Amino acid sequence: MSKKFKNKNPSNEKINEVIEYFHMKKFKKAQFLAENISIEFPSHPISWKILGLLYLMNGELNKALIANQTATKLVPNSTEILNNLSITFYKLGKFNNAIMYAKKALDIDPNFDPAYAILSDIFKEKKQFNDANLYLKRAIKINPNNTAYYLSLAEIKHKLDKTSEAILMYQKVVDLNPDYYQSYLNIGNLLTETKKFKEAEDTYNKFIKIKPDLDLGYLNLANLQKTLNRYKDAINNYLKAIKINPNQSESYYNLANTFLIIGEMNKAKLNYEKAIEIDPTNPKFISNKLLILNYHPDLNQKYIYEQHLLFDKHFTNNKTKLISKTKNHNLNKKLKIGYVSPDFRRHSVAFFFESLIKNHDDKFVDIFCYYNNDIIDETTKRIKNYCKNWRLIFNKSKEQVIQMIQDDKIDILVDLCGHMAGNSLLVFASKPAPLQITYLGYPSTTGMSAIDYRITDKIADPEGSSDLFYTERLIRVSKCFLCYSGNDDFIIKDTIPLHNNNYVTFGSFNNFKKINSIVIEVWSNILKSMPKSKLILKNSGTDQYSEFILNKFYDKGVNIDNIFIYNKIPEIRDHMNLYNTIDIALDTF
Repeated sequence: MSKKFKNKNPSNEKINEVIEYFHMKKFKKAQFLAENISIEFPSHPISWKILGLLYLMNGELNKALIANQTATKLVPNSTEILNNLSITFYKLGKFNNAIMYAKKALDIDPNFDPAYAILSDIFKEKKQFNDANLYLKRAIKINPNNTAYYLSLAEIKHKLDKTSEAILMYQKVVDLNPDYYQSYLNIGNLLTETKKFKEAEDTYNKFIKIKPDLDLGYLNLANLQKTLNRYKDAINNYLKAIKINPNQSESYYNLANTFLIIGEMNKAKLNYEKAIEIDPTNPKFISNKLLILNYHPDLNQKYIYEQHLLFDKHFTNNKTKLISKTKNHNLNKKLKIGYVSPDFRRHSVAFFFESLIKNHDDKFVDIFCYYNNDIIDETTKRIKNYCKNWRLIFNKSKEQVIQMIQDDKIDILVDLCGHMAGNSLLVFASKPAPLQITYLGYPSTTGMSAIDYRITDKIADPEGSSDLFYTERLIRVSKCFLCYSGNDDFIIKDTIPLHNNNYVTFGSFNNFKKINSIVIEVWSNILKSMPKSKLILKNSGTDQYSEFILNKFYDKGVNIDNIFIYNKIPEIRDHMNLYNTIDIALDTF
């Protein structure tokens, strides 16, 4: 027997009370009252409409769906309720339903701009950016003063590589609402992206003037200055950002990167550790810290090994490991080998990898390259030519890459990066292939239990003493684990510069990160023992970058007039010819 109600509708007083609490943002009270009304008066739409909105705001999507569907049945021609239902389906990932209800709202009222906005959001999520752009422009035509529309359109324009139009959209936001200071940061970021550095710096400074108490302005300005190799300025602004907000991990991380560039290892290590303390689950922070341990002159191998184990502790466990079952039981079947790297390009790793891949025998093996970069150069094209199964994994999620590897049924997956930039170690942590190996790109253990072997030799890793400091089992090839391609296009002179100069020229083209305090002390002693000798250094820095290195030599009593520093040389031929000016190469250690 169904329950009978004395009144079909709640009193105006009750309805007004719910609406008033909603507008006052007293959402818990509004929800409590609306739920009571929906129980007592289930055929009244207002309570269901408000509940639909409140459940959406709380992320209770299944409840929101029931409430909005109920409201739609009660008032089928309400554009607002139809749009709320569309938003609910959108948030549930049911895009076709979401599109259908948004279009129903527009059938009723073609000038209902929120429906165009939700259609834009749906197509943006589907990465159909031209459609998203079209719908949002219609919304703006109807309601040209909605800042949220311009913010969304700016993002769409950026996705369509229409950066200048995106900047105009952010500028429109500022024109409509000068207090929306975030737009200045967005404009600065886009100007930086398009290498309009002076305009970007002016924009960040404008933001800082408006919001001097917000750390993001200093952080973004410092990032730009680091890009421009203005390290003193960058360090100063990172420290300002940290003073304002000591809980922003990115400030410590980027400050650490800057100290690393100028060879301040202790300061770099300290700031990486502060970033990790704030955000201990960020693999980028931990990998960068582990990387610099290899450059640090004061750390022993045991400590470095133990620190690498922490990466495994954070990111590998039996629940995340897939432990791939793929195996080649058929001996006549080709072995499938997958190489994973961000360095299939003009990079030192590629100089050693290229000769390896082109000598694989395709009668016995199928080669797969998983490339985690968007740089395509001549080296990339050559490597791609040697590999029939080329996979671009840049900007793909860990889960997508794992699925790709499993779909390819890889037998042996090879990491060529270790903890260097652009690594895919989180993919390896899930063990998508039955056998996993690390090789070539990193001078230490990965620390990962999911990686089975490391290819090396007895020179790089002497037998007995080295095995204790690797989680991987070491496979030592008989001679040298490196296969350098070389280049026959360049001529090495038969005579050394000493014969013409009457003094010895030393040289090192190592990354300045490797030129630590012990290296400088040893090299300084060499230069002081031969007062007429010269030293040539080369690195992709600037005059300010070079100043830090020169000061360190000066502090050791070296005549810095005898040290010549070259910045990045664009042409490979000119770079190689510089070797002809050197008698003795000095290596870092």
